Formats: sequence, structure tokens, C-alpha cells
Amino acid sequence: MPAKKSAAKKAAKKSARRPAPPAARALVVSLTHIDEDSYGWDGRSGCTGCGIDASRVAETLGQGGYAVTALADATATRDAVLAGLRQAAAATRPGDTFLFYYSGHGGQMPDASGDEAREAGGRPGADETLVCFDSELIDDSLDEIWKSFPAGAVIYMLSDSCNSGTNYRNSGPRAGSPIRPMNPVVASEMAASLLHIGGCRDSFSSYGLDDGGEFTTALLRSWDGGRGPATWQTLFEAAAPTLLRQRPQLNTYGPDSERLLDAIPFSPFAETDPARLPAAAISALRGPAPAAAGPEEDAPLDDARLSGELPFDVPAPDARRGPAEARGLPIGESSAREVTRWLMQNFGPALHSAGDGTPFGPDILCAIVCQETAYFWLPLLRQLREDPRFIEEPLALVDLVVSRCVLDASGDYPGTGRRAFPRDTGAFRERYGRDFTAMLIEEANKTRALRGYSPKQWTYKGYGIFQFDLQEVVRDEEFFRERRWYDFSACAEKCVGELKQKLKEAGGDLWESIRRYNGSGPAARAYRDNVRTFSNWTANEIAKLPATRPAGARSTRNSIAPSARPRLSQSDLAEKLAPFGIDREKHPLLVVGICGYYLDTMGRPGVNDRGIYDDAIFIDSPDGFATFNGNTDPSRHRAGHGTGSKKGMARLKPGAWFCHKLDYHGSAAYGPYRAICQRLGSLTVIRDGKNGADYEDSGSFGINIHKGSYNGTSSLGCQTIHPDQWPSFIALAMDLAKRHFGGKWERTVIPYILLEA
Repeated sequence: MPAKKSAAKKAAKKSARRPAPPAARALVVSLTHIDEDSYGWDGRSGCTGCGIDASRVAETLGQGGYAVTALADATATRDAVLAGLRQAAAATRPGDTFLFYYSGHGGQMPDASGDEAREAGGRPGADETLVCFDSELIDDSLDEIWKSFPAGAVIYMLSDSCNSGTNYRNSGPRAGSPIRPMNPVVASEMAASLLHIGGCRDSFSSYGLDDGGEFTTALLRSWDGGRGPATWQTLFEAAAPTLLRQRPQLNTYGPDSERLLDAIPFSPFAETDPARLPAAAISALRGPAPAAAGPEEDAPLDDARLSGELPFDVPAPDARRGPAEARGLPIGESSAREVTRWLMQNFGPALHSAGDGTPFGPDILCAIVCQETAYFWLPLLRQLREDPRFIEEPLALVDLVVSRCVLDASGDYPGTGRRAFPRDTGAFRERYGRDFTAMLIEEANKTRALRGYSPKQWTYKGYGIFQFDLQEVVRDEEFFRERRWYDFSACAEKCVGELKQKLKEAGGDLWESIRRYNGSGPAARAYRDNVRTFSNWTANEIAKLPATRPAGARSTRNSIAPSARPRLSQSDLAEKLAPFGIDREKHPLLVVGICGYYLDTMGRPGVNDRGIYDDAIFIDSPDGFATFNGNTDPSRHRAGHGTGSKKGMARLKPGAWFCHKLDYHGSAAYGPYRAICQRLGSLTVIRDGKNGADYEDSGSFGINIHKGSYNGTSSLGCQTIHPDQWPSFIALAMDLAKRHFGGKWERTVIPYILLEA
């Protein structure tokens, strides 16, 4: 025993000496109105969308790993904002990150300290201000705070306000900044590094919309939850051209601050030293193209491209990869086995079902994925599976991998050609129009950002984890228009459908059908040989895995969603709602869920299963009624110890809840989007307990009504709608809210009533 105690003491001392990891803090300030007694006006006319901006930014930062403090309206006084900034400066240590976001009015007042440069004609300069609830905060005060941050700290400031080009006006301009000179003294005294993005130039206006400010909306839309440009510089360059009425600007201040241009947006700053990257990692980052898969998608990365943050670390190559490389395989044996395990774990039933009655079983399908796309997504998966955003919600990472397989720019990349339609992006646009083309370009750029490439105006050739050529749009336009490649089961079924046709053409010859699946000539023969090699490894690995296919399993797509929408009528629903006595004059718009609606026709008989769309959700109002296939349970179980830090998984308690409104739901994989969110009060959930002892817990848990996934219900306790039906659900909800509530449609409660079947 004494020896064990001594070892424990040593471990405790070692842990105590270990430095704390870098911290990331954020202060988010928004003003939808100001104190009329202090200013002589209430400020509402110029603050359209500020609260929405702040909510979306706070959610994005929270997902990125920041501890967020929010001040809004009456709580955002000048003293409160200054106190929040000073507290952040005092708490920040070298290596920490602090982000300050402001959405509200910006202004100017006569220069109080004489530090501002004079205007043309010798007129005195002006101090820039942030308009707080009760009084203005001048840039000189911000200067003093920025100087108090320690060396090695990183500061980001985002301001969506008028005159926001240089709210704190403390350094000379970078290219593209206002011509007005700025005082360089403060910048020379800073120890920390600071990057600032302002929504407009000095003396100009930032514009607000019902959905938020134009600048913040453009920035978040371009960022797209992490699927957009990979650095602050490229994010700014992508967002700025989309603003029609204002010109944003980007500045850096303090020592070595240019490095922040290459940092990952909305994430705590982290250094990446390219000198530490092995040559093999650099080679892998360049994106090794599969044999016969067409030319490299983009110019090879040079040293300059590797000077900043990498979108994800590329692991060292497999120890067993040498012979594979000699055979022209895009990945090696150990990677192929890893790919197989991941695919079978997440899509085993779908892989079995897709190949039913054919020779194209899971081993062949996994082998095709190894050949087609694993070289791209496996490094990404390895890096992000330990990311806090995905540990709690692993399905979000599954969705990210499947959706981002948009590859191969052949036909647009210089020096390449293409005989099949479309020859290039121009040919596609001419035939299918600008909107469809723009959507595909956007999808390609989301993948480009993950690979560290800058945005291009190119449509890409290959879509989905099995890579379907864009020429197939002529026969299956819906697959591309509706982004059907997001659905793994749809991809697997489409792949097998094409293979069956090739098998028929090849007279039943399995390997000849796989050659034809790829094309003709030496490249197709190499493709066939690679798939044959991979299939030996995938079959061997599948044989070692537990059974992944339950008896009588159907495809994932069909087994997690019913074939038809709920058939309950509006009058029948009214009878079920009658006991609640809801005032329909006050609440003309309701959303209603019925858990276990398909209790006996889906999943285990008599059980309200998790992870499938076996529930029903309704929109009910005098002006509209619609039914949807939904999920009212979490996707999985997680037993907890109580209401402390180890909480069980939550499922909403049946009842009437008056705490939802239209807002933005944040997704780790897809970014913020319109949904119906718990923002207006508390509700009660039933949490999974130890040994079946479930317990109730009340509070604001973010039990939202949002879009589910093709590959699962994507719920940690939220209510989700099947993705095929989500667009019509949210469009109808927003239309009815605007019809009933007018200008208050975003602020009015939309009751959610959860019933049991």
C-alpha cells in the first residue's frame, strides 16, 4: 500500500506541474435598442438583426471551443462591457485566445485626447465609438485594454456596426483599409497580436436585415460551420464580394500579427509548424489521386501554402503501405482495414441490403470506397474523431465525411480536358442555369476548404462516397439537385444499380463489370485490379467483425423512415389537443409531436425505438396543416449518474411547452440554419439513469426542432424531421409565423405539444 500511495503522490505532483491547456474566451455584445433617456432616441431603427447576429455567433463560437459570455441590450452598459473586457485581459495567459464580437451602432465623436490624425483641410480627427446601452465606448478605452493583454495572447475582434472599419483606430492601414491615417503608437505598445474585421469602412454604414446584419450573415454563410474557407484571410475574401451595400475590411495589429490571417476562423488559435511535418505528410496533404481517377484537382502545395494553419493534420503513412504504393493503390492495407471497420460500424445494414441478391456484397462496396474516396476522408476522420464537437455527436462526423466527398475538378483545372458532358462549368451552366450551377460550386468549395484549397468557380466531377460522375445528371438530375449523395444508403443503392447493369453487359463476369463501372482502357484495368486487391483485405476484415446485419434487415434509408407520411387528420389531432385547453386565439400556430406513432410497424414491435423516424410531427394552424415523419427521442442511450456533470441522455417529457420560437440551430457539421428552438424558457426532460432508474431534469437544454440526417436521426434529445421533408417543414412554419405574427414572427412563442401514441 505505501508504494501505491507514493506513486499516486508522484502522479499528482506531475499533474500539478503540467501547464494548463490554452484557454479560449469570447465576449459577445449586441444592442437591439438603447436607453432613450441617455441618447434621446431608442436606436431600434438601426439595430435590425443584431440579436440574431449575436445568437448565431455565440453558438458558432461555443461549437468552436470558446467559453462565451453574452451581454445584450440593458445588460450591455458601457461599464459592463468594459468590465467584461478587463476581466478577459486579466484572465488571459500567453497562448490563450480572446474574441470580442459587437453588433449594434457605431459612431464618432470629437477627438478627446488629440491622438487622432486630422482630416483633410486640417479639421480635427474623431474618435470611433461603440454605442453601449447607456453611453458610448470610445476607441481610446479599447486601446488601453488591448495593451493590457500579455505577450503571446491572441485577440480577435469582429464588429458589425457603422464606422466599424477602425472602431479602436490604433495602427496604420493594411491594403484595402480606409485612406484616413491611423495612430501607430498604440500598435507599437501592444504585446498581444490582434486581428480585426469590421463590417464597413469608416464613415460608412452597416446594413441590417430581418435575418441579421449583412456583414455577419455573409461571414457565417461563407464559413458554413467549418466547411467554408479555412483561414481568416480566405474567409474574408470569400465574404466581402457578397456584400452589395458596404465594404468590410481586415486589419492586423501588434507583434507577429500577420500569422493570424492564416488561423482557423471561429476556433481558438493554435500554431502549426510546417517544419515539423514529415515529407510523407506534405505529400498526403497534396491529395494523392486514386489510380485512373483523373488528374490532380489543384496545383501542388508549395512551401507558401504550408505556412499557416492546416485544415487537418495528415497522419504519417501506413507502415505497410510501401508495397501498396508500388501497386498504385491510393491507400495501404492497414488503412483499407480501418476504412472497412468504420463503414461496417456505421453502415453495415445498408451495405448488406444494397447488395442483396448480387455478387456485390459489403466487401466489394468497401473496396470501391477504398479506391474512390478514402484517400480524402480518412485523414479527416482520424483528426476529427477526437474533436470535442464530434465526441458528443459522432453522427455529425459521419454526415460530414459522407457529404463532403465532392472531388475531381477535371474539365476546369488547367491542362485537363473532358469529352463527356459537361466539358466544364460553363457548359453545365449553359444547360442547367445559374442556380443549380452555383449550388454545385458551393458544394465543391466546401470540400476545397477542408483540403486547404482556395475557392474556385468550378463544378466538380465526382459526387458521393462512391463517386458518381456529373455526366449522370442527364439521367438522374434529382440525385445532384437534391444533394442525394449526402445519403449513404442512396449512394450504395445507386452504386449497386450501376454495377448490376455492368454485370449484365459483361455476361456475368464480376471483375469485368467492375472494370466497366470505371470506364475503359488501361486506367479502368488498373481500377479493377486495385478493387480486387482491396476486396481481399476488406473481406478478411469483415469476417472478423461482429454481425452487422440483423435478420430481415432492410436498407438504412427505408428502415429508419416509414414509406408514407402520418395520416392523422387535423380534426383528429384537435381531439388529442383538447385536454390542454390551449388558447388558439393567442397561439394560432402549434407544432405537435406524437412519439411512437409507428410503434407497431417500425423497429421492435411495441417499442418506441431510438435512432429511427418512427414518430410523427405536425404543423397545425387555421391557415395550414401538414404532417411529417419525425423523431421525438434521442438517437442513442447514455446512462447518467444524476443532474451534475454526468447527465444521462435526455428525452423530452410529454406535455405542452411554451418556450420555442424561430431561431437558428447550430450544427457541428453544417453550421447554423433556421429551426424552431428552445429560447424562451425551461422545459422538463427525462434522462437515462443508471440501471434503468431514469430521472427528471428541468432547464434550458436547447431541445430544438431541427433537421435530422439521412444516416440517422441526429438527436441528442431534440425533435428532428427527416431531411427530405425538412425544407417544406421549415418553409411552412416560417410562412405561417409571418402570416400570424407579422413583424414579431421571430420573437413570438410557438408552442410545442408532445403526445404519446
